[in-house]
Amino acid sequence: MRRPNNIRSAAAHKVEPCAQNPVDFVGFDFDGTLISSDVNVEASRRWFAYFSEVLNDPSVAVLSFDAHADAVIDVMRRVNSKCRGSEPSPERLLAEAREHYRSIFLEIISNNNQGIINIGVGRALVALQKEGVRTALISTTPERIVEPALAILSLREDFSVVLAGPQHLMLDKKFLLERFLKEYGALLCYVGDSDEDERACASLSIPFIRLDKDSFRFSFLLRAP
Repeated sequence: MRRPNNIRSAAAHKVEPCAQNPVDFVGFDFDGTLISSDVNVEASRRWFAYFSEVLNDPSVAVLSFDAHADAVIDVMRRVNSKCRGSEPSPERLLAEAREHYRSIFLEIISNNNQGIINIGVGRALVALQKEGVRTALISTTPERIVEPALAILSLREDFSVVLAGPQHLMLDKKFLLERFLKEYGALLCYVGDSDEDERACASLSIPFIRLDKDSFRFSFLLRAP
């Protein structure tokens, strides 16, 4: 898996990197934690259904966008070969795939954003802000999806820092967490929903909280930095 030298980060409230005087944050995942994973599932279904018709290949419709990047790149390679007679680089193909996925994803949350935000996490953000605890969104989902999605859902101001992946590469969560720790300091804990999140946190000695779909108790997070 390739790792770029520079990953962009954005902040609604200016937060300077603080290696000498770390600032504690509570970190959150995006897809499946802050927002329902149903959005990703539906966007993925529509993406593959569309290109299944383009390629006239029903087998494409049953694939998942969460599959290995090679599967997504292969679909785009076939589309480019059929429609354009060209074969761009894998990075370009993945960027094109994600750009189309992005339009579907944002259309879904724009047309109906009811029930998309995880209520427990939303309440936790409010409570943490009242206690003066900074929050960070750290996600491998591309920034070109995360930032406009947060704006649509009126959630951008709820995070001091947003660190998301690039459009043309699939990164692992550990890499982004390492980048965050280097640039912004310590994490009190990270809230996620996947085994990958848990493994990444364990490898970096970051306390991990797995989102429970039925309930999310956040009282133990309320600790001012």
